Amino acid sequence: MAFRYFYLSNVCLAYGLILVSKLWPKTGLLARATIENGFYEVATAITLLAGAIGLGCRWMKLSSSSWQLRLGCIAMALLCFIGAGEEISWGQHWLKFESGEFFQSHNYQKETNLHNLVNPILFSTLINVVLYVGFILYPFIHWVFPKNRLSQLLIEYNLGAYIPPITIAILLMLAHCFHGWLIPQVYSDTAALLGSWSLGLALMLIYKKRVDHPFLWVAMLVCGIGFAVGIGASDIFQRDNFQYEIRECFTALVLVYWAFGWSGLLEQIKP
Repeated sequence: MAFRYFYLSNVCLAYGLILVSKLWPKTGLLARATIENGFYEVATAITLLAGAIGLGCRWMKLSSSSWQLRLGCIAMALLCFIGAGEEISWGQHWLKFESGEFFQSHNYQKETNLHNLVNPILFSTLINVVLYVGFILYPFIHWVFPKNRLSQLLIEYNLGAYIPPITIAILLMLAHCFHGWLIPQVYSDTAALLGSWSLGLALMLIYKKRVDHPFLWVAMLVCGIGFAVGIGASDIFQRDNFQYEIRECFTALVLVYWAFGWSGLLEQIKP
């Protein structure tokens, strides 16, 4: 629970940073926080690296009988490590070395990383589809219909602990509030976020007796406030690419938090 309030507090601080930049643009606070090697990029890399180390340590301590959890931990640790390396272009942002000929020719930003070998729009679309379908919409479906076929299959194969709870869905929606609301290129993101938030709120109201903590209501309210902040600061987002560094940072925090919550899988696979 402490992490949830820590996370929510930092989301609100980011809202404040945007508002300060809107009201007093000469401060340049938002620009400095979101540039290459700025606060949010470094925080993302550190979060992913810490996740990789922590999950790797957990993997080594688990017994061989809990192979599902071991597999999940090592896979997520590798993904976190790769994500941390990609975020800082494997040290290029800090060590200032030149990209090789291959990356100079094929990388959209001429940097030493893999994700910019793919068209940025395609890459972002794939990431958004995975996050919205697997980590935002599906958790609400499972919450309302826990006996749906997919959930039953996951539980049958002792993978039920990998199903993200609605807390994860709501925290990710908070992360996705940071995007250019009135920019045509992200209208699909806006529609997906508004649709997910509206559906989630409707389900929570219908099944309000099953909402297990008031934090979820508070987080949904803060998410709604984020819509107003994003629209009010749309001119900032149309000028600069601030939103992605902030969104990536909060998304990384949520996914690492989710992965460290897999310990319940141990209880499922005990004979």
